[in-house]
Amino acid sequence: MKLYYFNLYGRAECIRILLHLAKADYEDVRYEFHEWPEHKADEERFEYAQLPVLEKDGKFYSQAGAILRFLAREHGFYPEDPEQAYFVENLTEAITDFNTGLFKLKDLKGDERTQAFESFVKSTVIPCFTTWQKRIEGNTTLSGTAGPWRT
Repeated sequence: MKLYYFNLYGRAECIRILLHLAKADYEDVRYEFHEWPEHKADEERFEYAQLPVLEKDGKFYSQAGAILRFLAREHGFYPEDPEQAYFVENLTEAITDFNTGLFKLKDLKGDERTQAFESFVKSTVIPCFTTWQKRIEGNTTLSGTAGPWRT
């Protein structure tokens, strides 16, 4: 099994952490940014011309969230109960929204960045952290269920 991504944490880090927790044997293939264009054209391996991609048993899997859920199910880190699975999916989508909003700030400068950051805090940070705090107060994890790594 191989995980292809850039030589940074980014979208593949959750996948790496899951594979580590699962004690899975895999090769962590990391590209430098200048190397990526020569590999990107491989449509069989990189169907969306983006990373991360997981290679497993001769098949290629793309999209970080889909890969993470696929491996979580395979290694027993995903709830079987539909309601508990909903909370995992809900949290995953909320984190994606959070990261998307944060990513939009990276290239802004000066007053534009300050205003965008203040808007991001009001529209995204406060609602997310408020919701997550409520879940923590009522449960052992943010997803609403204890995972298999808990005792």
